Amino acid sequence: GYLCLEHYGFANLTLLDHMMALNQEITNPNRIKPDQKIKLPDINEECLIQELPDGKVQVFLGTFPHPDFAETFREEALLLGKEIRISPRKIEGGETWYRFSAGVFADKEEALKMVRALREKRLLPSFGGFR
Repeated sequence: GYLCLEHYGFANLTLLDHMMALNQEITNPNRIKPDQKIKLPDINEECLIQELPDGKVQVFLGTFPHPDFAETFREEALLLGKEIRISPRKIEGGETWYRFSAGVFADKEEALKMVRALREKRLLPSFGGFR
């Protein structure tokens, strides 16, 4: 979390998840060696858009410690009619994180509009200040 705090000005599970995705050798963010080289991801609106195998897209909402956080998104007017998907991620040491995404969107432009609207409402922890 310290690296995230130092580089981005805040730290949360979502940022740690982004970092671990870019650094596959990290299996537990609490066990980083002092001399270990770590790449820090460029967090931007486009990186939250995930293309599905069928060509449609979904929006990565964030990573949370418990699946109940999904209610925040299920109750959000912007996301009415969208499926909130929850994917568990096992972390070394027995912890489970929950990755949330919303979809599907017809194309990247539609998904990008959603990312911007959700960011404006402070609903994307990738940018800090999650309400």
